[in-house]
Amino acid sequence: MPQIALLAVQSGDARLDRAERHLVRLLGEGGAADSVLMEADLGPSGAPQPAFLVTFRVLNAQSTFHGPDGRWYLGLVLGSLTAGLGWLAAIESHMNFTHSFEFEVRVHDVRGAPMVRATDDDGTIINRYDTSVAAPLMRRIYENEMYTWIGSGTSGPSGAALRAHLDEQGAVLAQIMYDMSIEDVLGAIRRGLAQAPPTTMANPRPSADTAPDEGAPPDYHFEQ
Repeated sequence: MPQIALLAVQSGDARLDRAERHLVRLLGEGGAADSVLMEADLGPSGAPQPAFLVTFRVLNAQSTFHGPDGRWYLGLVLGSLTAGLGWLAAIESHMNFTHSFEFEVRVHDVRGAPMVRATDDDGTIINRYDTSVAAPLMRRIYENEMYTWIGSGTSGPSGAALRAHLDEQGAVLAQIMYDMSIEDVLGAIRRGLAQAPPTTMANPRPSADTAPDEGAPPDYHFEQ
C-alpha cells in the first residue's frame, strides 16, 4: 500500500499534463473558436487570425490516499478461515484516492496584441502574447475534486498500463475543468467580440527575462 500511495503522488504532474491536452481538444470540439491552438505551437506572428487567449492555471492540487475498501479487510478475515479463498475478495478490492484541485481561468482579448519571447517552465523559448495591453475579460477561481482507484491485487499499473491509466484520469480531470468554466469562458469571449480590440502602442520587443508573465501557461505542480 505505501507503494501505491507514492505512485499517486509521483504521477500527479503527468496526470495534469494529460489534462492540458484534453482541454485543448474539448475547447475545439465545443466550438469555442474556429480553431484552438496551444501556446507552445504559436509562431512569432501569433495565431493566424484575431484571437482570444484562455489560460488554465492549477493553483493547488493534492492527492489523498484513503486505503482499500471494505473487501480488503473482509479478505484478511476470511483468508485464514477458508484456506486462502477469502483472499479473492481482497484481490478484487479497490485502493481509493481523492484528488482535490483549485484552478484559475483567465480570458484575454489578444486581437492585435504584440508577441514576446519568453522562457517556459522547462527552459524552452516560446512565443507568447503580451497580455499587459488590457485587463483580462475574465478571471475566476474554481474548486473541485475527483475520485480514482486501482486494484488492490497489484502494486499499481506500470509501463503502458500506467500511461493509459493517467491519460484516462487526465481526460476526466479536463472534462471537470471544462464543464465548470466553459460558459464563463464563452461569455467573456462574447463580451470581447462586442467591443473594439484593445489598442496597443509600439514598444521595444521585451527580452525573455522581462516578458510579462500574466499570460503564462498552466503551472502544473502538486503542493504537498
